[in-house]
Amino acid sequence: QEEAIKYLEESILIYKNAIPKMSKAIETVLNILKQNSAELAEKSAEIEKYKYLYQKALADLVKVEKKNMQKDKQRDLMLKYINYLSDELVQATGRNELEFCNGNRCCKDSDYSCEQCIEQYFERKVEE
Repeated sequence: QEEAIKYLEESILIYKNAIPKMSKAIETVLNILKQNSAELAEKSAEIEKYKYLYQKALADLVKVEKKNMQKDKQRDLMLKYINYLSDELVQATGRNELEFCNGNRCCKDSDYSCEQCIEQYFERKVEE
Protein backbone atom coordinates (compact mmCIF):
# COMPACT_ATOMS: atom_id res chain seq x y z
CA GLN A 1 0.00 0.00 0.00
CA GLU A 2 2.92 2.33 0.71
CA GLU A 3 4.28 1.65 -2.78
CA ALA A 4 0.90 2.45 -4.31
CA ILE A 5 0.74 5.77 -2.45
CA LYS A 6 4.26 6.66 -3.60
CA TYR A 7 3.39 5.72 -7.20
CA LEU A 8 0.25 7.87 -7.12
CA GLU A 9 2.14 10.83 -5.69
CA GLU A 10 4.64 10.56 -8.56
CA SER A 11 1.78 10.22 -11.07
CA ILE A 12 0.20 13.41 -9.79
CA LEU A 13 3.42 15.30 -10.48
CA ILE A 14 3.66 13.82 -14.00
CA TYR A 15 0.03 14.37 -15.04
CA LYS A 16 -0.57 17.64 -13.20
CA ASN A 17 0.16 19.88 -16.18
CA ALA A 18 -0.50 17.41 -18.99
CA ILE A 19 -3.89 16.01 -17.98
CA PRO A 20 -5.44 18.01 -15.11
CA LYS A 21 -8.53 15.75 -14.81
CA MET A 22 -6.36 12.65 -14.52
CA SER A 23 -4.23 14.41 -11.96
CA LYS A 24 -7.33 15.34 -9.92
CA ALA A 25 -8.69 11.77 -10.06
CA ILE A 26 -5.34 10.35 -8.97
CA GLU A 27 -5.17 12.89 -6.15
CA THR A 28 -8.67 11.88 -4.97
CA VAL A 29 -7.74 8.20 -4.96
CA LEU A 30 -4.50 9.03 -3.16
CA ASN A 31 -6.38 10.91 -0.41
CA ILE A 32 -8.77 8.00 0.01
CA LEU A 33 -5.84 5.56 0.31
CA LYS A 34 -4.10 7.76 2.86
CA GLN A 35 -7.29 8.07 4.91
CA ASN A 36 -7.88 4.31 4.79
CA SER A 37 -4.26 3.69 5.73
CA ALA A 38 -4.57 5.97 8.76
CA GLU A 39 -7.83 4.29 9.83
CA LEU A 40 -6.26 0.85 9.49
CA ALA A 41 -3.27 1.89 11.59
CA GLU A 42 -5.61 3.27 14.26
CA LYS A 43 -7.73 0.10 14.30
CA SER A 44 -4.64 -2.08 14.34
CA ALA A 45 -3.34 -0.23 17.41
CA GLU A 46 -6.72 -0.67 19.10
CA ILE A 47 -6.75 -4.39 18.27
CA GLU A 48 -3.27 -4.78 19.76
CA LYS A 49 -4.41 -2.99 22.93
CA TYR A 50 -7.39 -5.34 23.33
CA LYS A 51 -5.24 -8.36 22.51
CA TYR A 52 -2.84 -7.34 25.30
CA LEU A 53 -5.72 -6.82 27.75
CA TYR A 54 -7.23 -10.21 26.82
CA GLN A 55 -3.90 -11.99 27.30
CA LYS A 56 -3.36 -10.27 30.65
CA ALA A 57 -6.87 -11.20 31.83
CA LEU A 58 -6.32 -14.78 30.69
CA ALA A 59 -2.99 -14.98 32.54
CA ASP A 60 -4.66 -13.60 35.69
CA LEU A 61 -7.44 -16.15 35.34
CA VAL A 62 -4.92 -18.98 35.06
CA LYS A 63 -3.19 -17.76 38.25
CA VAL A 64 -6.49 -17.60 40.13
CA GLU A 65 -7.50 -21.06 38.90
CA LYS A 66 -4.14 -22.47 39.98
CA LYS A 67 -4.59 -20.94 43.45
CA ASN A 68 -8.11 -22.36 43.64
CA MET A 69 -6.82 -25.81 42.74
CA GLN A 70 -4.14 -25.53 45.43
CA LYS A 71 -6.74 -24.43 47.99
CA ASP A 72 -9.03 -27.31 46.99
CA LYS A 73 -6.17 -29.75 47.44
CA GLN A 74 -5.28 -28.18 50.77
CA ARG A 75 -8.93 -28.40 51.90
CA ASP A 76 -9.12 -32.05 50.88
CA LEU A 77 -5.96 -32.85 52.81
CA MET A 78 -7.33 -31.03 55.86
CA LEU A 79 -10.61 -32.95 55.60
CA LYS A 80 -8.75 -36.24 55.47
CA TYR A 81 -6.65 -35.28 58.48
CA ILE A 82 -9.69 -34.15 60.48
CA ASN A 83 -11.39 -37.40 59.51
CA TYR A 84 -8.36 -39.35 60.73
CA LEU A 85 -8.35 -37.41 64.03
CA SER A 86 -12.09 -37.94 64.44
CA ASP A 87 -11.64 -41.69 63.97
CA GLU A 88 -9.03 -41.63 66.72
CA LEU A 89 -11.34 -39.57 68.96
CA VAL A 90 -14.29 -41.91 68.40
CA GLN A 91 -12.13 -44.90 69.29
CA ALA A 92 -10.68 -43.17 72.35
CA THR A 93 -14.01 -41.91 73.75
CA GLY A 94 -16.33 -44.64 72.55
CA ARG A 95 -18.72 -42.03 71.14
CA ASN A 96 -20.60 -42.93 67.99
CA GLU A 97 -21.16 -39.41 66.68
CA LEU A 98 -19.10 -36.22 66.70
CA GLU A 99 -20.16 -32.57 66.45
CA PHE A 100 -19.79 -32.44 62.68
CA CYS A 101 -21.79 -35.58 61.96
CA ASN A 102 -24.87 -34.81 59.89
CA GLY A 103 -27.28 -35.56 62.72
CA ASN A 104 -29.41 -38.14 60.93
CA ARG A 105 -26.97 -40.91 61.55
CA CYS A 106 -23.26 -41.08 61.75
CA CYS A 107 -21.49 -41.32 58.45
CA LYS A 108 -19.61 -44.31 59.83
CA ASP A 109 -22.86 -46.29 59.60
CA SER A 110 -23.68 -45.30 56.01
CA ASP A 111 -22.24 -44.89 52.53
CA TYR A 112 -21.84 -41.21 53.31
CA SER A 113 -18.22 -40.36 54.05
CA CYS A 114 -17.17 -38.51 57.17
CA GLU A 115 -15.23 -36.10 55.00
CA GLN A 116 -18.54 -34.97 53.50
CA CYS A 117 -19.99 -34.46 57.00
CA ILE A 118 -16.94 -32.47 58.02
CA GLU A 119 -17.09 -30.37 54.86
CA GLN A 120 -20.80 -29.62 55.36
CA TYR A 121 -20.18 -28.77 59.00
CA PHE A 122 -17.63 -26.11 58.08
CA GLU A 123 -19.80 -24.79 55.21
CA ARG A 124 -22.62 -24.25 57.75
CA LYS A 125 -20.20 -22.50 60.12
CA VAL A 126 -19.12 -20.13 57.34
CA GLU A 127 -22.75 -19.28 56.54
CA GLU A 128 -23.54 -18.47 60.19
